[in-house]
Amino acid sequence: MNADRRVHPFRGALAGLLAGLIATSGPAAARPLLVPDSRAGGGAPAGRPRVVAVALPVEAGTEPAAGALAFFAEQALERSDRFQVVRIADALDPAGAEARARKEAEAEAAMADGQKAYDELDTVAALAQFEKAANLFAQTDLSRGFRRWVEAQLLRASCLVANGELKVAEVELDRVLALEPRVQLSPNLFPPETLAYAEKVKRSLGQGAARLKVSSSPSGARVFVDGRYQGVAPVELEGLTAADHYVTAVLPGRGLMQRRARGGNVEFELVASERAGLLAAALAGVRADPEGPGRDRALKTLGTALGVDQVLAVLVRRGATGETLSLTGLRLVVSDGHNAGWEVRQVAAGEGLPVDAEAFYAGMISEDAPRRGGPVTHFPAGAGPDGRTLAGWGLLAGGAALVLGGATFGVLALQKSSEFKGSVQTSPEAAAARSTGQTFAVLADVGVVAGLAAAGAGAWLTFFSGGPKGPQKPKPQTSPAVPEPVPPTPTEASEGSRRKGTEDDRGKTKLEKKRAAEEAAAASKREREEKRRAAEETAAAAKREKEERRRAAEEARRPKEKLQPASVVEPEPAAPPPEQPAPDEPAPPPAPDPGSKRARDEEKRKREDEERRKREDEERRKRDAEEKRKREDDEKRKREDDEKRKREDEEKRKREDEERRKREDEKKRKRTDDDDDLRNY
Repeated sequence: MNADRRVHPFRGALAGLLAGLIATSGPAAARPLLVPDSRAGGGAPAGRPRVVAVALPVEAGTEPAAGALAFFAEQALERSDRFQVVRIADALDPAGAEARARKEAEAEAAMADGQKAYDELDTVAALAQFEKAANLFAQTDLSRGFRRWVEAQLLRASCLVANGELKVAEVELDRVLALEPRVQLSPNLFPPETLAYAEKVKRSLGQGAARLKVSSSPSGARVFVDGRYQGVAPVELEGLTAADHYVTAVLPGRGLMQRRARGGNVEFELVASERAGLLAAALAGVRADPEGPGRDRALKTLGTALGVDQVLAVLVRRGATGETLSLTGLRLVVSDGHNAGWEVRQVAAGEGLPVDAEAFYAGMISEDAPRRGGPVTHFPAGAGPDGRTLAGWGLLAGGAALVLGGATFGVLALQKSSEFKGSVQTSPEAAAARSTGQTFAVLADVGVVAGLAAAGAGAWLTFFSGGPKGPQKPKPQTSPAVPEPVPPTPTEASEGSRRKGTEDDRGKTKLEKKRAAEEAAAASKREREEKRRAAEETAAAAKREKEERRRAAEEARRPKEKLQPASVVEPEPAAPPPEQPAPDEPAPPPAPDPGSKRARDEEKRKREDEERRKREDEERRKRDAEEKRKREDDEKRKREDDEKRKREDEEKRKREDEERRKREDEKKRKRTDDDDDLRNY
């Protein structure tokens, strides 16, 4: 060992004692930091669903909130301990994530080698390994691995103390404590004087004066300083200690960047990752159809491309006020599109966002929603284009192509006609031009006629078929966040029960469609009533205006009447004729008669529907009660059989015991008789 690293005899004994304590205390001694590990998916056992969290800003101006909500979603998934969390930034940048994973593996191997050398009292070799591990950890993602970097630095400082290099160890401790003042040094690694020095350094740190402003291009990157989440760029930090802090910028779809800074401005130019287009396509698909099946299709495509089992997505919109956000969250199973979790909520947009986000995510990840016999979705059944509309657009496109082809063949036919007229009529060239021109003319006629027919059919299917006219409002849900509970089907349910349940579901679907049609008819009736009232109000306003003009004319004539003699009595003006509607003004529609046959039929139909719903509900309750009674009877019968079997077993055991005792008594009596016979002999 070199002279400058010669170990004092007492210090060598102390190093041996510390090494022995480390060897016997296990991992706890080698993990002195009390800060929880924030690495995504750390410790999650295999076999759990792989899930990726993504926040999509549906409206402009919500990008910063979306970045924060994506981070809170990953934290909530990790705390639930139900999933293997795949960070979206790593999934979109597999090359960068793999390189950082290799560095982390090398660092962990160096930590293990350093621990082994320390256990063998070779503190010089351990020092080199811990220093190598610290340098490698600094090249990984410190937003999740900062804790391990701190541990490597502390173990390196403990080796310096064991080698007698106290001043160098104190410099290393100053560096670590300035970045992580919450760290607690283990008495198994450091002597009392070093522990006292560390506490003194912590007290002297206090509130720092350094300021740091972090920005990113593009904006919206998550900012971590010394492994702690600080917000979404641009972000300004104050009260930092005077030290070189590790600043990390993470933005999904962009490469992770990391650098050290003591203060001032830090700008990150984030480069697009190799799979950034997947996130952009998902965002475009969700924005195109945020409340329909296009939303789920886009998320399913994203999850399939990333190779995960589930996608936890949050759609971010502006709230009713400037201080709130409207969130729509769903946890989608990639295999079949089932919404295993669903939540809609208004949350605070400021400092209260972390608390509200935690409550928002808890409802989506705590448990899986039942499938109800198949995948459950949360968008209106009629959302998105139907098959008739798609067929109509296809026919329109095909018709346009046929008309264009027919026009092309028509031009070619005209050219052949010109060639025929310009050549000798009896020549072979003229005959060929004539034949080809006739063929082109026939093709042109067929193409134009067929194209016009296809276009007409497509236009009818698209615009004039029996589908709903105008935008249709989706049927409001009583509780969009929590699906209506459905009792689980027993495993012993018969095939007949399942068929009945399917028939009930079909009946419900028909009933809901009928209700929707009735609501549409009622809305149309209300609209006609409003138009009639508006026409009546317009006519009344015109009448009032004419009356005011007449009164003004009378006021203008009054001075002339005062100049006439008092004996002259003017005849009273005749009452104005009733106002007739102007030729341009439409006559107001007659008010509907409440006692008309149509109104009576509609009322009767409503009563019949209500009675039918009541009968269906009563029959459903009877079926449930009958199934419950059968289950109770089966359980009772099973209990009686068990009790009977127990009684029979008990009686059988008693009989066997009685017979065994009888045999033993017989044997005893026989031995006694034999003894008597021998004595007599």
